[in-house]
Amino acid sequence: MKKQIFYFTGTGNSLSIAKKIHNNLKDYSIHSIAAEGYLAEEETEKQIIIVTPVYMHNIPYIVRNFIQDLHGTGFCSMIFAGGGELGKCIDIIEKMFSDKFISLISQFNIPMPSNYTPFGAPDQEIQKKLFNKAHSRIGEICQMISEKKVHTDDSNTSFFSRNIHPGIAYSMGYKYLSYLGKSFTVDSKCDSCGICARICPVDNIQMNENKPIWFQNCQQCYACLQWCPKEAIQYKNKTSSIERYRNPEVTLKDIMTSNTKTSRE
Repeated sequence: MKKQIFYFTGTGNSLSIAKKIHNNLKDYSIHSIAAEGYLAEEETEKQIIIVTPVYMHNIPYIVRNFIQDLHGTGFCSMIFAGGGELGKCIDIIEKMFSDKFISLISQFNIPMPSNYTPFGAPDQEIQKKLFNKAHSRIGEICQMISEKKVHTDDSNTSFFSRNIHPGIAYSMGYKYLSYLGKSFTVDSKCDSCGICARICPVDNIQMNENKPIWFQNCQQCYACLQWCPKEAIQYKNKTSSIERYRNPEVTLKDIMTSNTKTSRE
Protein backbone atom coordinates (compact mmCIF):
# COMPACT_ATOMS: atom_id res chain seq x y z
CA MET A 1 0.00 0.00 0.00
CA LYS A 2 1.35 3.41 -0.99
CA LYS A 3 1.40 5.91 1.86
CA GLN A 4 1.47 9.56 0.82
CA ILE A 5 0.98 13.01 2.33
CA PHE A 6 -0.29 15.68 -0.05
CA TYR A 7 -0.50 19.35 0.89
CA PHE A 8 -1.39 22.69 -0.66
CA THR A 9 0.13 25.82 0.80
CA GLY A 10 0.28 29.56 0.15
CA THR A 11 1.93 31.08 3.19
CA GLY A 12 3.26 27.90 4.77
CA ASN A 13 0.68 26.75 7.32
CA SER A 14 -0.28 23.54 5.54
CA LEU A 15 3.34 22.79 4.65
CA SER A 16 4.35 23.25 8.29
CA ILE A 17 1.68 20.77 9.43
CA ALA A 18 2.50 18.34 6.62
CA LYS A 19 6.17 18.32 7.63
CA LYS A 20 5.27 17.61 11.25
CA ILE A 21 3.02 14.74 10.17
CA HIS A 22 5.81 13.41 7.96
CA ASN A 23 8.30 13.54 10.84
CA ASN A 24 5.98 11.29 12.83
CA LEU A 25 4.92 9.01 9.98
CA LYS A 26 8.22 8.36 8.26
CA ASP A 27 6.82 5.54 6.11
CA TYR A 28 4.82 8.17 4.20
CA SER A 29 6.23 10.21 1.32
CA ILE A 30 5.36 13.92 1.19
CA HIS A 31 4.23 15.79 -1.92
CA SER A 32 2.90 19.19 -2.94
CA ILE A 33 -0.47 19.11 -4.69
CA ALA A 34 0.62 22.05 -6.88
CA ALA A 35 3.87 20.36 -7.89
CA GLU A 36 3.22 16.62 -7.70
CA GLY A 37 -0.51 16.11 -7.28
CA TYR A 38 -0.58 13.80 -10.30
CA LEU A 39 1.19 11.14 -8.21
CA ALA A 40 -2.14 10.27 -6.59
CA GLU A 41 -3.97 9.69 -9.87
CA GLU A 42 -2.70 6.16 -10.47
CA GLU A 43 -4.95 3.15 -9.89
CA THR A 44 -3.42 1.58 -6.81
CA GLU A 45 -4.16 0.84 -3.17
CA LYS A 46 -3.13 3.80 -1.05
CA GLN A 47 -3.39 5.48 2.30
CA ILE A 48 -3.20 9.23 1.88
CA ILE A 49 -3.29 12.30 4.06
CA ILE A 50 -4.40 15.62 2.56
CA VAL A 51 -3.43 18.84 4.35
CA THR A 52 -5.29 21.90 3.11
CA PRO A 53 -6.13 25.46 4.09
CA VAL A 54 -9.73 26.68 4.19
CA TYR A 55 -10.86 29.53 1.95
CA MET A 56 -14.39 30.97 2.18
CA HIS A 57 -15.51 28.05 4.39
CA ASN A 58 -14.44 25.68 1.60
CA ILE A 59 -11.34 24.00 0.22
CA PRO A 60 -9.25 25.69 -2.50
CA TYR A 61 -10.19 24.79 -6.05
CA ILE A 62 -6.81 23.16 -6.62
CA VAL A 63 -7.49 20.77 -3.71
CA ARG A 64 -11.03 20.13 -4.91
CA ASN A 65 -9.69 19.22 -8.38
CA PHE A 66 -7.06 16.99 -6.79
CA ILE A 67 -9.70 15.02 -4.86
CA GLN A 68 -11.89 14.72 -7.94
CA ASP A 69 -8.95 13.18 -9.83
CA LEU A 70 -8.14 10.62 -7.13
CA HIS A 71 -8.21 7.03 -8.33
CA GLY A 72 -7.57 3.65 -6.79
CA THR A 73 -8.62 2.20 -3.46
CA GLY A 74 -7.64 2.71 0.15
CA PHE A 75 -8.07 5.29 2.88
CA CYS A 76 -7.85 9.05 3.26
CA SER A 77 -7.47 11.41 6.21
CA MET A 78 -8.10 15.15 5.82
CA ILE A 79 -6.34 17.79 7.88
CA PHE A 80 -7.63 21.37 7.72
CA ALA A 81 -4.95 23.95 8.54
CA GLY A 82 -7.03 27.10 8.16
CA GLY A 83 -8.05 29.96 10.38
CA GLY A 84 -10.15 27.66 12.55
CA GLU A 85 -13.65 28.02 11.12
CA LEU A 86 -14.43 25.07 8.83
CA GLY A 87 -17.78 26.18 7.50
CA LYS A 88 -19.16 23.40 5.29
CA CYS A 89 -15.81 21.72 4.64
CA ILE A 90 -16.74 18.52 6.47
CA ASP A 91 -19.95 18.08 4.45
CA ILE A 92 -18.24 18.99 1.19
CA ILE A 93 -15.38 16.53 1.66
CA GLU A 94 -17.70 13.70 2.70
CA LYS A 95 -19.81 14.24 -0.41
CA MET A 96 -16.74 14.28 -2.65
CA PHE A 97 -15.54 10.93 -1.30
CA SER A 98 -18.98 9.30 -1.33
CA ASP A 99 -18.57 7.95 -4.87
CA LYS A 100 -14.92 6.88 -4.58
CA PHE A 101 -13.31 3.60 -3.65
CA ILE A 102 -11.04 5.50 -1.27
CA SER A 103 -12.69 5.65 2.16
CA LEU A 104 -12.61 8.95 4.05
CA ILE A 105 -11.92 7.74 7.57
CA SER A 106 -10.94 10.88 9.48
CA GLN A 107 -11.00 14.67 9.36
CA PHE A 108 -9.03 16.91 11.71
CA ASN A 109 -9.19 20.66 12.30
CA ILE A 110 -5.89 22.32 13.28
CA PRO A 111 -6.48 26.10 13.59
CA MET A 112 -3.54 28.18 12.37
CA PRO A 113 -2.96 31.94 12.06
CA SER A 114 -5.16 33.35 9.31
CA ASN A 115 -3.35 34.49 6.17
CA TYR A 116 -6.31 36.55 4.96
CA THR A 117 -4.44 39.84 5.19
CA PRO A 118 -7.41 42.24 4.69
CA PHE A 119 -8.63 41.08 8.11
CA GLY A 120 -5.18 41.66 9.60
CA ALA A 121 -2.64 39.13 10.83
CA PRO A 122 -3.04 37.77 14.40
CA ASP A 123 -0.60 39.26 16.90
CA GLN A 124 2.52 37.32 17.81
CA GLU A 125 1.16 36.00 21.11
CA ILE A 126 -1.92 34.51 19.43
CA GLN A 127 0.27 33.02 16.72
CA LYS A 128 2.52 31.41 19.32
CA LYS A 129 -0.44 29.84 21.14
CA LEU A 130 -1.82 28.43 17.89
CA PHE A 131 1.57 26.98 16.90
CA ASN A 132 2.05 25.38 20.30
CA LYS A 133 -1.44 23.88 20.33
CA ALA A 134 -1.00 22.56 16.80
CA HIS A 135 2.32 20.97 17.69
CA SER A 136 0.87 19.32 20.78
CA ARG A 137 -1.84 17.57 18.72
CA ILE A 138 0.37 16.09 16.01
CA GLY A 139 1.32 12.92 17.90
CA GLU A 140 -2.28 12.04 18.75
CA ILE A 141 -3.47 12.74 15.21
CA CYS A 142 -0.72 10.60 13.69
CA GLN A 143 -1.59 7.76 16.05
CA MET A 144 -5.24 7.87 15.02
CA ILE A 145 -4.31 7.94 11.34
CA SER A 146 -1.94 4.99 11.78
CA GLU A 147 -4.68 2.99 13.49
CA LYS A 148 -7.26 4.03 10.84
CA LYS A 149 -9.56 5.34 13.55
CA VAL A 150 -12.79 6.93 12.35
CA HIS A 151 -12.86 10.54 13.54
CA THR A 152 -14.58 13.79 12.55
CA ASP A 153 -13.45 17.04 14.16
CA ASP A 154 -15.71 19.99 13.34
CA SER A 155 -14.50 22.15 16.22
CA ASN A 156 -14.70 25.95 15.97
CA THR A 157 -17.63 25.55 13.57
CA SER A 158 -21.04 26.85 14.61
CA PHE A 159 -24.35 26.29 12.86
CA PHE A 160 -24.88 30.07 12.63
CA SER A 161 -21.54 30.87 11.00
CA ARG A 162 -21.78 27.87 8.69
CA ASN A 163 -25.30 28.55 7.43
CA ILE A 164 -26.17 32.18 8.19
CA HIS A 165 -23.31 34.65 8.53
CA PRO A 166 -20.89 34.62 6.85
CA GLY A 167 -21.89 31.19 5.55
CA ILE A 168 -24.45 32.43 3.02
CA ALA A 169 -22.09 35.08 1.66
CA TYR A 170 -19.22 32.61 1.38
CA SER A 171 -21.40 30.02 -0.34
CA MET A 172 -22.44 32.59 -2.92
CA GLY A 173 -18.97 34.06 -3.32
CA TYR A 174 -16.98 30.83 -3.56
CA LYS A 175 -17.81 30.26 -7.23
CA TYR A 176 -16.27 33.66 -8.04
CA LEU A 177 -13.11 33.00 -6.04
CA SER A 178 -10.96 32.41 -9.13
CA TYR A 179 -11.82 35.87 -10.45
CA LEU A 180 -10.66 37.69 -7.32
CA GLY A 181 -7.12 37.92 -8.66
CA LYS A 182 -8.19 41.13 -10.36
CA SER A 183 -8.37 42.70 -6.90
CA PHE A 184 -4.59 42.53 -6.52
CA THR A 185 -2.54 45.56 -7.51
CA VAL A 186 1.12 46.50 -7.35
CA ASP A 187 2.45 49.81 -6.07
CA SER A 188 5.58 51.84 -6.69
CA LYS A 189 7.70 49.68 -4.35
CA CYS A 190 7.71 46.85 -6.91
CA ASP A 191 11.26 46.16 -8.15
CA SER A 192 10.20 43.62 -10.81
CA CYS A 193 11.82 40.66 -9.02
CA GLY A 194 9.16 38.28 -10.35
CA ILE A 195 8.90 36.26 -7.11
CA CYS A 196 5.11 36.59 -7.15
CA ALA A 197 4.89 34.89 -10.55
CA ARG A 198 7.32 32.17 -9.53
CA ILE A 199 5.48 31.17 -6.36
CA CYS A 200 1.91 31.25 -7.71
CA PRO A 201 0.79 27.59 -7.46
CA VAL A 202 -1.47 27.79 -10.52
CA ASP A 203 0.59 30.10 -12.78
CA ASN A 204 -2.05 32.81 -12.47
CA ILE A 205 0.54 35.62 -12.47
CA GLN A 206 2.68 36.69 -15.40
CA MET A 207 5.18 39.50 -15.71
CA ASN A 208 4.20 42.11 -18.29
CA GLU A 209 6.64 44.96 -18.91
CA ASN A 210 8.36 43.94 -15.64
CA LYS A 211 5.18 44.20 -13.59
CA PRO A 212 2.88 41.37 -12.47
CA ILE A 213 -0.58 40.91 -13.92
CA TRP A 214 -3.21 38.53 -12.51
CA PHE A 215 -5.53 36.33 -14.55
CA GLN A 216 -8.73 34.44 -13.68
CA ASN A 217 -7.49 31.32 -11.93
CA CYS A 218 -6.74 32.76 -8.49
CA GLN A 219 -6.88 30.42 -5.48
CA GLN A 220 -6.82 33.26 -2.91
CA CYS A 221 -3.81 31.63 -1.24
CA TYR A 222 -2.16 35.07 -0.82
CA ALA A 223 1.30 33.64 -1.54
CA CYS A 224 2.05 36.54 -3.88
CA LEU A 225 1.05 39.25 -1.41
CA GLN A 226 2.55 37.66 1.70
CA TRP A 227 5.92 36.69 0.20
CA CYS A 228 6.59 39.86 -1.81
CA PRO A 229 9.91 41.05 -0.31
CA LYS A 230 8.99 44.71 -0.87
CA GLU A 231 5.35 44.36 0.30
CA ALA A 232 4.47 45.98 -3.02
CA ILE A 233 1.39 43.85 -3.72
CA GLN A 234 -1.88 45.14 -2.31
CA TYR A 235 -5.43 43.79 -2.18
CA LYS A 236 -8.26 46.24 -2.90
CA ASN A 237 -6.23 49.07 -1.38
CA LYS A 238 -6.83 47.54 2.06
CA THR A 239 -3.43 46.12 2.86
CA SER A 240 -0.79 48.84 2.54
CA SER A 241 -0.53 49.31 6.32
CA ILE A 242 -1.25 45.72 7.37
CA GLU A 243 1.49 43.39 8.58
CA ARG A 244 2.18 40.42 6.31
CA TYR A 245 1.99 36.82 7.51
CA ARG A 246 4.31 33.93 6.68
CA ASN A 247 4.57 30.75 8.67
CA PRO A 248 7.87 31.13 10.57
CA GLU A 249 8.83 27.48 9.99
CA VAL A 250 8.68 27.86 6.21
CA THR A 251 11.06 29.69 3.89
CA LEU A 252 10.57 31.36 0.54
CA LYS A 253 12.62 28.55 -1.00
CA ASP A 254 10.18 26.02 0.49
CA ILE A 255 7.24 27.82 -1.11
CA MET A 256 8.96 28.06 -4.47
CA THR A 257 9.73 24.35 -4.41
CA SER A 258 6.19 23.48 -3.30
CA ASN A 259 4.55 25.53 -6.04
CA THR A 260 6.79 24.67 -9.00
CA LYS A 261 5.32 21.92 -11.15
CA THR A 262 7.49 18.86 -11.72
CA SER A 263 7.54 16.59 -14.73
CA ARG A 264 5.36 13.47 -14.91
CA GLU A 265 8.25 11.58 -16.46
